[in-house]
Amino acid sequence: MPYGKGLGLQQINPGLSNLSVKYANDRNGYVFNKFPTLQVAHETDDYYMYGREAFQIPETIRANGAEANQSEYILSTATYSLDRHSLKDIVTDRERNNANIGLNPDVDTMEHLIDQIMNRLEYNAQSTIFTTATSFDNTGSLAAAYTWNLLTTTTDVIGDVNSMTSVIMKSCGKEANNLVMGEQTFRYLKEQPNVIDRIKYSERGIITADILSAVFNVGNLLVGKAVYDAGVEGSATPSTTWMWNLKVAAMYLEPNAKLKSPSALYNIAMNSNGEYPYAVKKYRNEAREGDEIEVNAFHKTLLTGKSAGYLLTAHA
Repeated sequence: MPYGKGLGLQQINPGLSNLSVKYANDRNGYVFNKFPTLQVAHETDDYYMYGREAFQIPETIRANGAEANQSEYILSTATYSLDRHSLKDIVTDRERNNANIGLNPDVDTMEHLIDQIMNRLEYNAQSTIFTTATSFDNTGSLAAAYTWNLLTTTTDVIGDVNSMTSVIMKSCGKEANNLVMGEQTFRYLKEQPNVIDRIKYSERGIITADILSAVFNVGNLLVGKAVYDAGVEGSATPSTTWMWNLKVAAMYLEPNAKLKSPSALYNIAMNSNGEYPYAVKKYRNEAREGDEIEVNAFHKTLLTGKSAGYLLTAHA
């Protein structure tokens, strides 16, 4: 409710009403909303997990008069449980009535709340994927002399990614098709001598995410560009830092949810009463002479196939 601090109740020069400044993450720079999404009907439920018996080579030779050898598969269940993310603020009648041209308190409040929930969903996705202790079955780190922030020919980023994708194929039988990293890591990659040498004869020699995905032989290179203020709320001095840290994840992801697939992760979301991807409510608070605006979302980024991913600590 910024207007309640007097910023929206005082009249300003109408000539400036077509200019305002707002700092926020570019929504195109989020990664979490580029992952495959599965809409579900319940906040919590089970899903089926098949064993790894399909990789076995059993004895299949059948002797004369003998029965066929029996081969079984293991079926178990795992459970998801969604989080409900909610934020609200109030727009008072006085704020709305006194808002200058160029200000729309209701829309401004709704956008602010959605921006903050998107920050939370992005941060949660980063924590889910980039926390080594709870991430994929396959993890690794580079020796100090070979980290990606060192711009030398001894750093073999192409070989590192090739090793990651090779492990994934051996672990789940699928070829990795997504690489996830933060903006800071992406900027290091663009300066790597081995990468520059590989693409120096391409068109204009400009390194983009699409070109790097081709160099690494993955379908998509997703770069998390979001930042967040890690400082104390209300502090006059911001402490802005990258949301995605110094790691890199390779994954096999199904474009759309399907049965019997080892997709590394899904966004699980519930569409209850139209609450997807966000539900916006407005209700009257007569005691405060205003309208409460509330934004809700049922959501969780869930690692469903931990063998279908690889997390690498790429640089210090």
